[in-house]
Amino acid sequence: LKEAYGVDELTVMQGTLLRNLLRGEEDVILQGQTGTGKSFCFLVYLMQIFISKGHPSALVLVPNTELALQWGVWAQKLLEAYQRCLVRENQPRGLVLAGAGEVRTLAAHVPWLIIATPQRVQELVNERHLNIRHLSWLVLDEIDHLLRLPSRFARFNTRLTREKNPKPTEVILDLIYNPTAKPADRTWRPRLLVNSATVNRTIRFYLVKAKQWTNDHAIFINALPNPTPSSPDAIVHHCLILDGNTIRNLRPREAIATENAARRETAYGPSETDLDDAETPAFTPKFLEHLRTEQGIKATGFDGRPRPSASTSASSEEPTPQIYVMSEFIARGLDIPNVTHVVIVGFPSNTQSYIHMAGRTGRMGRSGKVFTILQNQGSIELRAHNLFQYFSIQPEKYDLIDD
Repeated sequence: LKEAYGVDELTVMQGTLLRNLLRGEEDVILQGQTGTGKSFCFLVYLMQIFISKGHPSALVLVPNTELALQWGVWAQKLLEAYQRCLVRENQPRGLVLAGAGEVRTLAAHVPWLIIATPQRVQELVNERHLNIRHLSWLVLDEIDHLLRLPSRFARFNTRLTREKNPKPTEVILDLIYNPTAKPADRTWRPRLLVNSATVNRTIRFYLVKAKQWTNDHAIFINALPNPTPSSPDAIVHHCLILDGNTIRNLRPREAIATENAARRETAYGPSETDLDDAETPAFTPKFLEHLRTEQGIKATGFDGRPRPSASTSASSEEPTPQIYVMSEFIARGLDIPNVTHVVIVGFPSNTQSYIHMAGRTGRMGRSGKVFTILQNQGSIELRAHNLFQYFSIQPEKYDLIDD
């Protein structure tokens, strides 16, 4: 860790997690604030197993390709540092990002670490390129987004459709942890490790009771400082309202109560529903190009790979980007160094998504600012207040805006 990242010691949360991971074989479900190093800690644990036991095999499921690439960068950097520390001549093998070009590698040998989206793993299993019975560990990063369970308020038809059309993650988990399997088939079972900043009771019930994917003594670690998911204290939140040709701060709840009284029945705040695959917002290059050409904003997308530092990019044709543009789906779980500001345009697709988008800043105790920009339509301000209240956030007035 010190060789690769200059880390001398783990955080309190990481220390608690590692102790639970190392003390037994129980499944672990972790809930912790964004930016506290949850995913990285799981990787450190897998690296420790790799070093001590030689050649285990772990599968990491992530919701998007960008996060898979980030996991790959972390793992490769740790492997390189491990090799330098041991002064070995041959590189440790066994890191596979399960893309189209790695199918032969998977067929030739079982890697110690496979990082992929559920859709890709499902394809590899169906095409018999990946034998999941070689796995010793299964990590589900951003579990709520991998499952995307229907809301408790979802209509019966929505629930029925979902039951008939399970997500790829569910298909994989059913293959591995089939509760109806014969006793002779239960001798093999990978250890299940789960994490997210938002692992609510519905998700835990689904994992443990409804689907029985976890073992009998699964450990739930709630590393949140508050009973419900919250934003780190170092993050300052602002909410700006576009009202015609003007922009202003979110008004106090009392100031909007009267004019919203007539439409209060529609102002329940953000729903807990999530997006289906077909509705998942995709990153649009046209929008990024519009920012560059029409607005003159030097923005770029993000693919999970490390960017050159300011010093190394000084003589490069491509300077270090200062503005990244991405959808909330792509941004999920990404650790982008030194992000000081997050701008959220439009209302989040669901309640929990706000915490994940805001959590791209204020990481590992650093400070940050989050601006949510909303069009003044309907009861949008009351919905915004409900959103912030849910997470015990008090949005601050942005002084550069004249109200």
